[in-house]
Amino acid sequence: MLKDFFTPKPKPIPVEWANWNPGLDNDHRTLGDVYGTLPTYEFNSYPLIVLVFENPRSPVALKGRCSLLRHDLIHVLIGRGLFVQDEAFVIGYTMGTSKTIGGAEKELFKFAAHRLYPKKYRFKASDLIAYDIGFMAGQANKIEIFERPLEDELNRPLGELRAELGIDKTFLRQCYAMEQRMVRTKASGRIRLEEASLTLAGV
Repeated sequence: MLKDFFTPKPKPIPVEWANWNPGLDNDHRTLGDVYGTLPTYEFNSYPLIVLVFENPRSPVALKGRCSLLRHDLIHVLIGRGLFVQDEAFVIGYTMGTSKTIGGAEKELFKFAAHRLYPKKYRFKASDLIAYDIGFMAGQANKIEIFERPLEDELNRPLGELRAELGIDKTFLRQCYAMEQRMVRTKASGRIRLEEASLTLAGV
């Protein structure tokens, strides 16, 4: 059944979605603690076209697909908010960690997200840039993060999980700095880059 995928979940500390931005400077907090600050969703279901490509129960879902809960937890782990641009980076990163994904599958998703998704979910050209940077960052990670049962690790500190999952915060900040230079949007502007060495040589 698809019900569990698109039924909204109650959150203990609802906040305005546009202001939610977990960042990366929270290694001491647990995954579940930060996830608990994620705001409630404003919709009751996803459009069919989104479910076709992203729901893990779909027979034609693309590589990197995972449950909504696991997807939200990846948002926390890599420190991204809920703007479409943030979603694009998170999806790109998640797909990029797949060991078997090819260029054709990547381009198919970009076409669908840019041309076929409904307006509320559709990727603009700037979102596609964020997706590509996220995909590049994910490919640098040797662990398929979408296969990890993160929902069973809510009580673990983020620092430990990031280390185990190969999430390099310095590298992520370098990618975010690149994104800020290439895409001048509100989503880019609020990314915090402190503690970063922003030299992009070799990236």
